[in-house]
Amino acid sequence: SGTYMVSAALEESRASYHGFEINVANRAAALMRAELIDVDMEVTLCDVFTVADSDPMPKFDKIFANYPFGLKLRNLGAGAAYLERLAEQYPGLSKATSSDWVFNALLYDLLNENGKAVGIMTNGSTWNSIDMPMRKYFVERKMVECVISLPGKMFASTNIATTLIILSHNNDSVRMIDATKHCQQGRRQNEFSEENIATIMDALSNDQDYSKSISIEELRANEYNLSLSRYASEDLSFHNGVPFESVIKSISRGAPCTASQLDEMVSDSVTNMQYLMLANIQNGMIDDKLPYLSYIDPKYERYCLKNNTLILSKNGYPYKVAVASVQEGQRILANGNLYIIELDETKANSYFIKAFFDSEQGHAVLKSITVGATIPNIGVDKLKKVEIPLPSMEEQERIAQKYQAALDEITVIKLRLEKAVNKLHHIFDEESD
Repeated sequence: SGTYMVSAALEESRASYHGFEINVANRAAALMRAELIDVDMEVTLCDVFTVADSDPMPKFDKIFANYPFGLKLRNLGAGAAYLERLAEQYPGLSKATSSDWVFNALLYDLLNENGKAVGIMTNGSTWNSIDMPMRKYFVERKMVECVISLPGKMFASTNIATTLIILSHNNDSVRMIDATKHCQQGRRQNEFSEENIATIMDALSNDQDYSKSISIEELRANEYNLSLSRYASEDLSFHNGVPFESVIKSISRGAPCTASQLDEMVSDSVTNMQYLMLANIQNGMIDDKLPYLSYIDPKYERYCLKNNTLILSKNGYPYKVAVASVQEGQRILANGNLYIIELDETKANSYFIKAFFDSEQGHAVLKSITVGATIPNIGVDKLKKVEIPLPSMEEQERIAQKYQAALDEITVIKLRLEKAVNKLHHIFDEESD
């Protein structure tokens, strides 16, 4: 509706401004705003992808686009013809590709040799596997200058956190800035102060703990991930480090039960079958009062835990870690938000691995493979590749025993607390008698 163009024109009145808007009301608002200031400004009512059909295609020195979030490729309108051309140019482009990268491709096509284009895209497009071929194309052809992770709640229409991407030519590295904490937080909406903007602008050229330049080689080694959290961690290598997958016998997600399926299996009476959810893991321990099940659907049998199985939450940083204690004849069905990891007990002690993932170093390792801002999560492929320390079994067992002793101490304290709370609730009744 002209907000950006008018604010830009007030900063630089000698430039010529061109807007492309598909919505009639928005264009009308933009034209009325343009009438209020004496600048060279025009707003064309069109599908922006028709601009790519112009002969010759127009070129601009500076471009800003706040394109739609999460638009399906089938709804691109005139972009369908543009997509056909892109398919020949961009290997890996598919129906599942995020529309963010299609808009970014158009921005780049409209850019002068020494120009800069800025787009606001969804966070998932900067790291997900579906868009990796597009990120590869952009990075390898040195098209990405900078990516800035923005805070959530910056837009009235959505609370999701987004990413600002800067495109230009001949970039040998990509500048990454985490601006998620550099804002003025409001109850419904966040905004940038002048000081916040100055801080972010300074980070464009100066390294901070929230800004860093990443080489194309490093991007290549990390599947062209454009999220700074992948690169911001300290050195996470270990003297006796090994890939986590070297001690794993099997790893899988928990049972993909729907709420209705679970309701059918739940039992009001005590049985030898129980159900483990993320909420049942507190302070590194599995609740001893798990919900009971009347039966377990045969198709979910393979999601039942074995004794000493390592449990790791898939979503929500900091991640929860636990070791399953399963008695003979008991069956515990794990939820789909959990990773079920069976370790090779000749190589790794479950409680040692749990102690590591619960440590600051372990948190840093898991954070380094975390993706997503709204819902932080870790993928199984990345999890298998992380490096973990693996000392001798004797040393592992020594640490595991100390860790288990601390867990036992927590259990005793919890029992004492429950007893004290129960006493608290009955003091009045006892004294009244």
